[in-house]
This record gives sequence, C-alpha cells and structure tokens, in this order.
Amino acid sequence: MLTLREKDTLRNIARIQKKMSRCRRGSHKWCRLHAQLQSVYKKMGNKQTDRLRNFSKKLMIQCDKLIMEGMNLATMARKGPSEWYRDRSSWTELTPTSLERVVMST
Repeated sequence: MLTLREKDTLRNIARIQKKMSRCRRGSHKWCRLHAQLQSVYKKMGNKQTDRLRNFSKKLMIQCDKLIMEGMNLATMARKGPSEWYRDRSSWTELTPTSLERVVMST
C-alpha cells in the first residue's frame, strides 16, 4: 500500500513523462524535463536504500546473527530442484561488524 507522498511522487513522474512525450527528443525543454525526472527517480532510490539500511540495522540490533541465502533464480530455472542444494556457496552469515562493512561498501 502506498502512502500519500508516494502517490504524489508517482503522479509527478506521470506528469513529467506526459510533458516529455510532447517535446522533441533532445530539445532544451526535453533535457530539462529529463533532468527533473532523473532527480525524482534518484530521490526514490535514496529513500528505498535508506529504508532498507534502517531495517537491516534494526534487525542486527535485535539479533546476534543472521544467515542469508543469495538466490540465483536463473540457475534455479536452468537446473532441476535436486541440483539447487549442491551449491552452498551462496549462503552467508551476517554479524553486526560484517553488516557494517557491507553497508559502508555500497
């Protein structure tokens, strides 16, 4: 479910895209609208990243250790279910210090 602010952001994106569709690609107005649209997308991405980092930080405060599996869906689709469990290299263990390294590297 979207909040009112997220709905406004989506409406803003639709408004900018509609204006862009009426402009000639590469024109001054199109470039200005394109920059505006990229700014909105960047803000959305930053908000999502912030939410994920805050969520993972709360998890690490509550738990001593998290074990996470990085799933490769392309391999799972290509191979059969019996071969999924042969490769355990995608399992990782997160402790508070290793999570800090992961968060700081991104």
